[in-house]
Amino acid sequence: MKIVKIMGGLGNQMYQYALYSRLRKEGKTAKLDINWFEAEKANRCYELTKAFTTLDIGPEDYSTKTERIPFLWARRFAHYRRLFGLGSGQSRFYLQDRGKATVSPNICRIKGPCYYDGYWGNEAIFLPIAQELCQEFRFNADDLSEENRHIRNLIQTTPSVSIHVRRGDFLSSPAHELCEHGYYTRAIAQIRSQVPDAQFFVFSEDIPWCQEVIGRELKGQGPHYIDWNRGDRSYIDMYLMSLCQHNIIANSAFSWWSAWLGGFHSPAGARRLVIAPKDWLRGGDCLGGPLPANWQTMANLGEV
Repeated sequence: MKIVKIMGGLGNQMYQYALYSRLRKEGKTAKLDINWFEAEKANRCYELTKAFTTLDIGPEDYSTKTERIPFLWARRFAHYRRLFGLGSGQSRFYLQDRGKATVSPNICRIKGPCYYDGYWGNEAIFLPIAQELCQEFRFNADDLSEENRHIRNLIQTTPSVSIHVRRGDFLSSPAHELCEHGYYTRAIAQIRSQVPDAQFFVFSEDIPWCQEVIGRELKGQGPHYIDWNRGDRSYIDMYLMSLCQHNIIANSAFSWWSAWLGGFHSPAGARRLVIAPKDWLRGGDCLGGPLPANWQTMANLGEV
């Protein structure tokens, strides 16, 4: 049996589900572990089945405590071996990834039982099932509010460009680089050079900063600011961003998925632009693997 741990925000949960889906599609017995949301008392919630009602997940697809215990003991045993100088601390039954290095897509080929504890942010892991995964990740958009329906209509009837600004917890994060003023200025200039009549839609939890910094860059072009989708409705921001023809993303998994999913139905086709920050984590690492080859990268540090 394979067990995939689900943790973090929606974007990370999607990477983890993508690994799980790949394992299942290759005929392996795999289950999900969502115990993290209760055990860690995390300021997060399990969002997959809320955001995507089309996912084929039933009660039998979640692991039990009894099924998880052997893997936890394997991890503990490996840890004690390392303390006594008898091993590296790694167990072939318990695989960990904390987003600090490139993750090999070969993790899907591990034989025998394995517990996957990590983020797995490498597109190569699920690229073989990309089309099927896109169908699984169909957003629950049946009960949009009037303001969200209005924004969706504007996005679908204009040369729309989403701008995602992630600040909040990133301001104090020891792991993440911050996308600064210069990054957004350069990205907007690049979009304007190729899409002169672009309409910009800004998604952020820090709209005052966006109005001061991005609003100055887009003076006279009236960007639309979206910040009302909170809590268990935050996935609607990802949905709306995925509908945009072009994307300027932040260094977050949430941003990454909005652009990746958008690539499957954008009317811009081959002319579609996705601009992403070069550095995602301090030290220059980018999740668990390279960005898609057709995305453009720009330095996210420094002023203009």
